[in-house]
Amino acid sequence: DQLLRCHHQPQPDGHQHATRLVTAGGAVANMTGNVAAHGFRSILAGWAGADDGSQAVLAQLAGLGVELRVVRRGRAPLATVLAWGGDRSMLVDQGDLRGLAADVSRGWLEGLDVVHINGYDLLDYGWPEVMFGVVELAREQGIAVSVDTPSAARMQAQGVESYRASLARVAPDVLFANAAEAATLGLSTRRPPPEWAGLAIVHAGIAPTAVCSRDLVESFAVRGVVSNPETTGCGDAFAAGFLTAWAQGHELGEAVGRGHAWAAEIAAVVGAQPGGPPA
Repeated sequence: DQLLRCHHQPQPDGHQHATRLVTAGGAVANMTGNVAAHGFRSILAGWAGADDGSQAVLAQLAGLGVELRVVRRGRAPLATVLAWGGDRSMLVDQGDLRGLAADVSRGWLEGLDVVHINGYDLLDYGWPEVMFGVVELAREQGIAVSVDTPSAARMQAQGVESYRASLARVAPDVLFANAAEAATLGLSTRRPPPEWAGLAIVHAGIAPTAVCSRDLVESFAVRGVVSNPETTGCGDAFAAGFLTAWAQGHELGEAVGRGHAWAAEIAAVVGAQPGGPPA
């Protein structure tokens, strides 16, 4: 990520000073970085660019303790994140990095409790068929699968029914979505999730987080709200905290609480990685 923190929303022909931070970013880097920084085993398996920027990102993650199992080729995506007043907008150079089914190794998943998938990779412009192969390997090895949905706008651009069909094919044990994404998918915070999802977690900033399963539909208040938050990566940090607790067998309320605590840590710094400069 290249994060530009603005004082107010950018305007046409406007001028303002901004603070700039270049750091590891994207859901995969954010998830694995947060897990490792809190002392849990964290494995990044998949693809990374062969460019200099990707080398710096991998070095940063390795420094946090992330174990890397990657195939490197091409130029990785670069997101320029404009952040102001708790809102943000992203400009993404997609690069030319592609994941190939032939790259996928059974050894990638060795030692994992949960395989977490970035929902953007299930979009048509990503590599959904490759990710379906990863999910199949995980199921064969008895590993849980979680998915964090992409933005509502991206799902709408593809077609919600089409994207919902991809989620149904994955059949995640845990599905994460923010309020707008959940509404787009037709997920309710007051009834069980669709039959293809084991557990649906709907987070909404400082509003209560909804947890919906076959046996439970409950909301959990957010504690420790950060003033003047920088929200980039908070959803990823929440998912990382929740999944580490859930995989350890903690009660759902405890898992949500850990997710909230980790998200608050990221909201208090600039950027999506632990240990960033104060927001």
